[in-house]
Amino acid sequence: ELSEALQSGASLDQGYAKLGFQFLACRDTNPATFVTTLVKFFEDPKSPKGFIVDRSVYGEVWNQPVYGYKIEVGELLSVDETDDVLSEFRAEGTRYLAEANIAVKFIAEPHAPHQSYQGVAIQDYIKRSNMKATLEFDSNRVLIGGEWGPLNGVNYNSNQPDFMYFFEAGSHPSTYYPYLKTGGKFDVKSLQKIHACSIDPELQAKQIELLDHDNYIYQPRKVSYVECDLDQAPMATDEQ
Repeated sequence: ELSEALQSGASLDQGYAKLGFQFLACRDTNPATFVTTLVKFFEDPKSPKGFIVDRSVYGEVWNQPVYGYKIEVGELLSVDETDDVLSEFRAEGTRYLAEANIAVKFIAEPHAPHQSYQGVAIQDYIKRSNMKATLEFDSNRVLIGGEWGPLNGVNYNSNQPDFMYFFEAGSHPSTYYPYLKTGGKFDVKSLQKIHACSIDPELQAKQIELLDHDNYIYQPRKVSYVECDLDQAPMATDEQ
């Protein structure tokens, strides 16, 4: 029903409203959800080993793959013994609070103009984000929620994740996207051919010279590329 609403020209919000959904304000990804996801993805051998976070609270979206983490949780304090300025926002049943320092390693973008990770150590692109949060526990000391920032309620974070997502192994982009000017079709097959061509070792790479800048000083650099024949690949028809 949502797909039909979007194809008829409705906005995403209008489509959800038609299905009876109501959206309420939220304060980004909950710290408890974030901590649980980090532990699940990196410690559970049956879990996928990577996921993506939008690492900025601002309007721009910075999707980065998470590479590792470190969490330091302080002493659990009874809510009766703390001056909790965010008490009205705590999860129902909260009996204990604890401050947490969360450090997340992520993979940053390669530098222009190359825009490639090939031929370099992945460690060269590992960056780190540090965040503070207050975690909420029930009477059995089970994690049930959290808020960003320390117990005093002053949130200095600017890099807490807006949202998280991951893909199952072997998944591909959807061929249907209602906002494309091409009429909603996404040419997955051609994209796959372009990718395969770009890494084909049998194709001879060519070079072009571009101007790159470092500290506002422009210098010529050579960038490698290959020419691909896509045989006029047809548009994909799968709308799943």
